[in-house]
Amino acid sequence: MRFEGKTVVVTGAGTGIGAAAAGMFLDEGAEVVAVQNVSPAPHASRRVSMSLGNAESIASACEQMPGKIDILCNIAGMGADGNTPEAIIGVNFIGTRMFTERLIERIAPGGCVLNTASVAGRFWRSKIELVREILEMRRFEDVAPFWAAHQLEHQMSYALAKSAVVAWTMKLAQTHVRTGPRFNVLSPGFTDTPMLKRAFASANESVKQLAKSNNSISAPEDVARIAVFLCSDEARVINGADILADAALMATMNCREYAI
Repeated sequence: MRFEGKTVVVTGAGTGIGAAAAGMFLDEGAEVVAVQNVSPAPHASRRVSMSLGNAESIASACEQMPGKIDILCNIAGMGADGNTPEAIIGVNFIGTRMFTERLIERIAPGGCVLNTASVAGRFWRSKIELVREILEMRRFEDVAPFWAAHQLEHQMSYALAKSAVVAWTMKLAQTHVRTGPRFNVLSPGFTDTPMLKRAFASANESVKQLAKSNNSISAPEDVARIAVFLCSDEARVINGADILADAALMATMNCREYAI
């Protein structure tokens, strides 16, 4: 078994990709610390509750983490629908970074950190000045003045948060390249999770049609298998990468945009 004797921390383990990944790590021999928020994690050796939008909750969860961690899978996230930009950037980037930075010293040199972004974060280069500002944020309270100053559309909050995750992960990989651990990003497309169902409830018809016509809605288990592989020793040369798991969604969009 690939993960026998290893300790794996999975956030977002209550539903969707996180729950599926936690189950796969367990099946392959890992000790799994499942970090949950609202939904109880169905697969776990041990469960810890945490809200990524609350600094005290993050600190408390870190106190309950093992002294040595082999793998950290940051899968928890928040969609744009029904949430404020402050919460979206706070949970998807600032809270995730707080949690990770508190645990980095516990992660074995040969271990890895896998962050979850989205196809929405693939355009970070075109938003680099805004992304740089987000990377400078250290507190949840930093988001509100940034948002007020730039007067951005609400839908940009999710894309910017995920863009920041991609850029931050690359910087972590560069910083730790000689000492480890490895840092990668997994960027799913449309995935059949509760978050997608909420998003589709308010999405325009063109988005829904793109997902359905391209047959690009993935099962959580399909994306979780990629996450588990990226955390395995088989992927030890993959470091600082942003891996798409989108069932050709970006390929379709690029072909349409560039007429190829």
